[in-house]
Amino acid sequence: MPAGAPSSAPAPGGFRLPFMKPKGPPQGAQGAAAATAPAASVPGVNTLMNFAEKLHLVGSQQKVDETASWNWQQTVEKMRGTGDAKLLTHYCVRLTKIERPPPEASQEVMGTVAICMLAYVEDADLVIAACNLWSHLCEGYDRDANARKHGIASVGAIEAILDGMKHHNSNREVLLAGLRALSNACRGWNEYADWQKQQASDFGAFEVCLPAIRTFAADTAVLHSALMAIVNVASGSGSSATRRKRRAISTGVIGAVAEVLDLHMANASVAHDCIVALGTIYSIEHSNLEDTPQSIKGAAAWKKLSNKFSAADLDKSKVAVIHSVLKCVQAHPRDDALQMSAQRTIGFLMKRS
Repeated sequence: MPAGAPSSAPAPGGFRLPFMKPKGPPQGAQGAAAATAPAASVPGVNTLMNFAEKLHLVGSQQKVDETASWNWQQTVEKMRGTGDAKLLTHYCVRLTKIERPPPEASQEVMGTVAICMLAYVEDADLVIAACNLWSHLCEGYDRDANARKHGIASVGAIEAILDGMKHHNSNREVLLAGLRALSNACRGWNEYADWQKQQASDFGAFEVCLPAIRTFAADTAVLHSALMAIVNVASGSGSSATRRKRRAISTGVIGAVAEVLDLHMANASVAHDCIVALGTIYSIEHSNLEDTPQSIKGAAAWKKLSNKFSAADLDKSKVAVIHSVLKCVQAHPRDDALQMSAQRTIGFLMKRS
C-alpha cells in the first residue's frame, strides 16, 4: 500500500472518533518505532485521554455545585431522616460548605447536630465534623456571630463538644476540632459570651484541656488550641469570671501550663500563649501598677523582683511561675508582644489572691 493511502484499520490504540482521520502505518524507522511504542504515546491518544480527564473533572465539578446548592434547611431535614453516622458526618461537612444560616435558625441547625453527635459520640469522624461545623458557625465578632454563639450554647452544643473530647481524649484530630470549636464559642466579652464561658467551665472545660496539654505536650498545634481555649473560657470580669479562674487554678491548669512553658521556652509562639494563659487565670484581681516592674529584662530586674517576692509573701507556686516567665523574657529579648504579656502576667502574680 502506498505511503499515506487511506486505511480501514482503526486509529492507533483502537479509538475511532469523527475528527481523527485514519492514517496508514508509517514507513521505515519511524514505522518500527511507532509499532513498539505504547498506545499512550501515539499522537491523538493523549489528546483523547486529556479530553476524557476534562470530562471527568467537569462532571465532578457539577456534583460539587449540586452539593453546594443545597441549603441548610434541606440538609438538616435529611439529617433528621437518617440514623447512619457516616451520612450524618457527610451532612455536617456539607453544612460547613454552604452559607451560614441566619442567627434565628442556628438553634434549629445546631440542636439537630448536637442530638446526632450525642447519639453517636463514639464515632470520631462525626465528632470532628460537628465540631468543625460549630467552629465555622461561631466565627466572627459581629451581632449575627454573637447571636449564633448564644443560640449554639442554648441547645447544648458546648456540652456536646466537651463530651466528644472526653470520649476521644487521646485522638489528636478530635481534640484539635473540639478545642477550636470551644474557643470560638466562648470568644467575646458581652453578657452572652460570659454565659457561654460559664457553661463551658461548669461542664468541665478546664478538666478537658488539662489532659490534652499533658498528653500532647510536644504537639504545638494542640497546645495552641488548648491554651487559647483556656484563655477564652477563663477571660472576663466580675464574680462569674472569678469563679472560672479559681476553678482553673483548682484543677491544676496552672501547673500544666507552667510545665509547657518550661518545655517550650525556646519557642516564642508557644511561650507567649502560655504567658497569656497564666496572666488570664491570675487576673482575679486587677494588677497593682506599683507592683508591676517597669522593666523585667536583665539581672537587676530579676533581683528586684526576688526582693518583692519576700515582701509580698508569695506562695512557692507563684514564685516558680514568675521565675519561668522571667527566663522566657531573657530567652526572647526582642519579642515585644511577649515582653508586654510577661510584664502584665507578673503584675497579676505579684498580687495576693
